[in-house]
Amino acid sequence: MQPHRTMYRACACVLIIFYIGWSAYEAQGLRIFLTQKLPWDKFQKSSAYLATHTPPSALVFHTNWSDAPLLFFHNTHNRYMAGLDPTFFYLANPALYRRYVDISNGRVHQPAEVIYNTFKTTYTLIVLPQDWNLNYQLKKEPRVQALFHDDESIVYRWSP
Repeated sequence: MQPHRTMYRACACVLIIFYIGWSAYEAQGLRIFLTQKLPWDKFQKSSAYLATHTPPSALVFHTNWSDAPLLFFHNTHNRYMAGLDPTFFYLANPALYRRYVDISNGRVHQPAEVIYNTFKTTYTLIVLPQDWNLNYQLKKEPRVQALFHDDESIVYRWSP
């Protein structure tokens, strides 16, 4: 029975050492993440375009809820799809949330028309390069026009 205890203790020591090492690695990564400067000018140009070329309170479809704070920071003229944790969106309407995710991930054929019919908006903001799949889908649609383009985003409008 003594050899088993020794083996268990050795395994426990190895796991503890691994855990301490992994925690130190993660803490270093978190420190780097938190000390890097937040790019406050991200979406500044596309937000300015939207603010001056869309009707007041026009809804803008965007694919990632974490982009909404910077979009809102630069442009309070528009409304945005999801500005809080996506869990709230899911809890409010699971089917609509799943549709939003499918569109955002480029898994919907002719997404502009689906965005219009589902969310009642003609404006879509694509974040480059993360939204490459949806961007590819929108570029193929004949009634979709790129209104604004810079190195970090594209604003599209669908003409119903």
